[in-house]
Amino acid sequence: MSFWMLAGGQVGKWALLALPALSPVNVKPAAVPPSVASGAVAIRNMGFVDISPRAVLDTGEILRAPDGLFYINARVNGTPVRFLVDTGASTIVLTKNDAARAGVLPDNDAYNESADTAGGKTAMARTKLASLTAAATERRDVDAVIASEGLGVSLLGQSWLSQLESLQIKGDRMVMR
Repeated sequence: MSFWMLAGGQVGKWALLALPALSPVNVKPAAVPPSVASGAVAIRNMGFVDISPRAVLDTGEILRAPDGLFYINARVNGTPVRFLVDTGASTIVLTKNDAARAGVLPDNDAYNESADTAGGKTAMARTKLASLTAAATERRDVDAVIASEGLGVSLLGQSWLSQLESLQIKGDRMVMR
């Protein structure tokens, strides 16, 4: 049985600590402001956070979300998946929901590894993604893990980020090349 460390850096620790707070707020559709009706999610006590492609500028820069973190919309096996860019995560981690939508959800007996998260240990299953496209970069046969529980958003970690030519944060903008 292996042990995974998902949050190694300060941003990663903070991000994983914040994840249990990420849950949809029950609102009536009429209560959603029209300007964020598509491409936004409700975060408890924070209002609406834009996660639409509008948050990625034409220059390839990603704008910091109101919660202080960076999110990117990517494609896993052709399926849209929202990722938290987590420089403290050692690998790509999919939520069970995102894994199911991308067609890589394993049987329950495949969760034979564990990871230490802010919420405690969680079971993990290894998987191979046929493709992952993020920030105009596509990779094939990508190793990833699936968290059995505890994550509100998938994580784009160092196993992906280390393949980039560069990653810079300038104020409220992140640039991946």
